[in-house]
Amino acid sequence: VTSIAPWAFAECALMTEIEIPDSVQSIGADAFYKCYDLEAIELPDGITEIEYATFAYCSALTNITIPDTVKTIGQHAFQYSGLTEIDIPSSVEVIDYGAFTCCYDLTSINIPSTVKELGSFAFSSCENLSDIILPDNLTDIGIGVFSSTAYAEEASNWENHALYYGDYMLEFDYEVSGDYKIKDGTKVIAADVFRQCDLTGVTIPGSVTTIGNGAFADCWALENVTIENGVKHIGDSAFALCYEITDMVIPDSVETIGAYAFSNEGNLKSITIGSGVKV
Repeated sequence: VTSIAPWAFAECALMTEIEIPDSVQSIGADAFYKCYDLEAIELPDGITEIEYATFAYCSALTNITIPDTVKTIGQHAFQYSGLTEIDIPSSVEVIDYGAFTCCYDLTSINIPSTVKELGSFAFSSCENLSDIILPDNLTDIGIGVFSSTAYAEEASNWENHALYYGDYMLEFDYEVSGDYKIKDGTKVIAADVFRQCDLTGVTIPGSVTTIGNGAFADCWALENVTIENGVKHIGDSAFALCYEITDMVIPDSVETIGAYAFSNEGNLKSITIGSGVKV
């Protein structure tokens, strides 16, 4: 046996353990979905991805060893599982959308420096998750990664109306309106952080290297945007559907402008693009 097909053991609700031979190189999506009583499983070396919802709703599964060949932990891979701890190996590069959402008993997480992409809602609603270690080289952070967790509920993790981990801006208080200056020292603005907010003006300091995908999308009241020199990357749809913006200056430091970054800005009349943008 070299592979386990999608849904192969899904909803085998009374199965408590399974032994997978070393010959298996891939396990399909939803393979153990809703195996409520599954307590023990050993994944063979050679697997490179834990696919969509592979162990979702495995509520008796409190611990699992992820082989150091795995590069991607897929969407909803462990959603609603019973994990109390998880060791993410240094081979992992992507933790996808909702990978560990609603793992209620998970209390701590240590993300290795190999991870470059942390998907939206990856650990959302892990209500007891309070101890978090993130690497300092993350460049792609989704929205709501730690929403509805003990970490997000801790007031000391909020500054300047925003949830921070170090120099990563993770969430924003949507009750804030008017002009807003992002805190100096901020490095990455996570995806969709300001989406549909009521700000009329924003200043993005030069310490920011990455403005995440959709970071200011659908901000219909946003008129004035100052992007200081130092910003390098403007994500996909970062300012899409911001109808009140009439002019925009992209500083020389910016190297990439994502797809649809300024799309559907009906009143945009003037945009100056700095010399650093790479085609």
